[in-house]
Amino acid sequence: MSYNELPFFFGTENGHLATEDFVLRLPQGIQDKTALFADYLKAGRFPAYFGNNWDALSDCLRDFSWIDQRRIVIVHSDLPLSSNEKELQTYLDILDTAVKLWKQQEQHKLVIIFPHEIKTTVARLLNKSKDSTSNV
Repeated sequence: MSYNELPFFFGTENGHLATEDFVLRLPQGIQDKTALFADYLKAGRFPAYFGNNWDALSDCLRDFSWIDQRRIVIVHSDLPLSSNEKELQTYLDILDTAVKLWKQQEQHKLVIIFPHEIKTTVARLLNKSKDSTSNV
């Protein structure tokens, strides 16, 4: 995956939001998956059955049947889980898969926004993940 093929937007949310969008904002400083799941549960209005694990996050990011708006925009204030590369890579892989799935189904549109300064890190981790799965 080249730097220009990343499935996410980088920069500010300006120009990427419309008034009818459902916006899920993740705060700065999320350093563990428990906090990440808690923020998604609250900000994303996830259903009570959300299982607080990677599989449950993946399932909910590919569903959003409880959200009426067509476009769901997830805005990151920084790079969550940055102190744990393995968990960060898992998170980015889940986001990557969810964005690609929604592009195919067109029922909802999932838009992911990260700060511009972390684009290189995200590209490196997604490429690393792609390389490791192609070697299996």
